[in-house]
Amino acid sequence: MENKRVLFLVPYPHGVSPSQRFRLELYEATMQEEGVEYVYAPFLSESVYPIFFEPGNTFKKALGIISGYFRRYGQLFRMRRYNVVWVHRETAPMALFPFYNFLLTKCFGKNVVFEMDDAVWMPNVSSANAKFQWLKPFKNSLRMMKWAKTVVCGNEFLRQKALEYNENATLLPTGVDTALVHNQEQNQQSEHVRVGWTGSHSTLPYLEKIVPILKELYPTRPFQLVVISDVEPQLDFPDVNYIPWNKITEIADLLRFHIGLMPIPNKEWTEGKCGLKIIQYQSLGIVPIASPFGVNKELIGNNERGLLVNDLNDWKNKLDFLLRNEGIRTSYAAKCRPFILEHYSIQSQRDKFLHLLEED
Repeated sequence: MENKRVLFLVPYPHGVSPSQRFRLELYEATMQEEGVEYVYAPFLSESVYPIFFEPGNTFKKALGIISGYFRRYGQLFRMRRYNVVWVHRETAPMALFPFYNFLLTKCFGKNVVFEMDDAVWMPNVSSANAKFQWLKPFKNSLRMMKWAKTVVCGNEFLRQKALEYNENATLLPTGVDTALVHNQEQNQQSEHVRVGWTGSHSTLPYLEKIVPILKELYPTRPFQLVVISDVEPQLDFPDVNYIPWNKITEIADLLRFHIGLMPIPNKEWTEGKCGLKIIQYQSLGIVPIASPFGVNKELIGNNERGLLVNDLNDWKNKLDFLLRNEGIRTSYAAKCRPFILEHYSIQSQRDKFLHLLEED
């Protein structure tokens, strides 16, 4: 694949977004091995990204978005350098941008890959920017599905949606590097079992909804709740260990968990979720317990590689079951990592990823 040049149009700077890290950035070594030259073109700059999802700073956000537009249009004049243009989720965070997408896909004759790991056509914004929801480019994603040469989807629900607009829609699950990064396993034989959750500020409300159940369980089955996030949560729980997310210590921090939580609401939007939390848990021998929506059912199976829960009472009973049974946790964990190695590691998806860069 020498002389292959790929431009990744991404929303965020390098190394800060889980979506970009696990779906694109983990394949950098693979591309380097194959002689692929690649460039990331983030819409938001490194200076704007830290404030973009926080309340306030409207003027700075506006300047950051305007600067992003200028960068995007400037990149059009350099498109001839690239064989493939890979659009991750969106070209810009505002709805006033379909003209750019049209130019990119129809006028420059590029092999455009549109990739999504979320139901990006459905309204969903952070609480900090809720007042700007009317500007989000939800319909633009449907146009991109239709105009792109290839649509890459993180789960089957997303692929079925893409097939309504483009017959060339393919599945590429979110993966982890099981050789160099997610390459350790938790020892479930411990007297002090810890329950953990990892995620961003936007998904913290899902954890908050089950905290009362965790608190009910605590007096008879004490455990520490470990939370890894970009903001410190305010949780009414007796023993919370908050760990600020850090890329360098992420694996060591996750390995504090014996049981990993993934509560999500029962909405059509959540069917588009690609299960990164569970994939990370399972790759490290952490037993997941999760809501039965999105790709979670596929990852956990028929309670083969963790437990699926249906309501709050189910959360309490099944978490209590895992806390009490070291042998059961060990049995689940033993089935998790081989499953990830076969289906959700970047090693297992390497050839498919490279093939997408070869599409003409």
